[in-house]
Amino acid sequence: MSCAKVCRSSVALAVILAGVSVFVPGGKSFADEGAREISVRRPVSNGFDLKLTSPNFGASVGVETSYSKQTVSGDWFSPRGPMYGSVDIETSTVRRLCTAPCEVVVPRGVYWFSLSLPDGSQQLAEPILIENHGTLALEYHSRLVYRVAGGILAVAGAVAGVLLSIQTEPGACSETTGRCHTERPYQTLGLVVGLSSVAIGVPTYYLAKDSVETRFVRRPRPD
Repeated sequence: MSCAKVCRSSVALAVILAGVSVFVPGGKSFADEGAREISVRRPVSNGFDLKLTSPNFGASVGVETSYSKQTVSGDWFSPRGPMYGSVDIETSTVRRLCTAPCEVVVPRGVYWFSLSLPDGSQQLAEPILIENHGTLALEYHSRLVYRVAGGILAVAGAVAGVLLSIQTEPGACSETTGRCHTERPYQTLGLVVGLSSVAIGVPTYYLAKDSVETRFVRRPRPD
């Protein structure tokens, strides 16, 4: 049995380091009590036989046993002056069950199953009600390619926009002084390219989250 603490808010760390003044606990456990009773061995009273499978090689299945949400409020100084704000810190504890394919005995209830890959990636699935014997297939969908593409687009587009904006060409020369003006013909284009790339790349990077798809197939009660 192993537990993994999963912090779902990286922004909270910045607030804490900046100087927290008020800590408001609002934590509450939302995990189903039955999650602590899931067994990989029989028998369990009033339990359902559940076969866990996954097409992801070497994937480990876990279940969330506790969840809490707390609010951290604080004030800190910034270049623009004192600021005040609050963030929510969500923390969950995941209990590892087994490496798919495997079978467990599950009491009736709503569960948040998780899937962990050999490379360390871990993601919770949407809650599912278990009230029958059956097979639960969990498939991990990685969107790493989209995050990488979004990051490259944002950085490369911003750099390209700056380079276009600073490009200069000789302009008209004054007949009186003999001095020539310097023009930047691509400044507007560079601004459009830079802002557009950042506007598309940054949301793509942060919104392309991994997910776990679940499919439950009911089975007859085993003998």
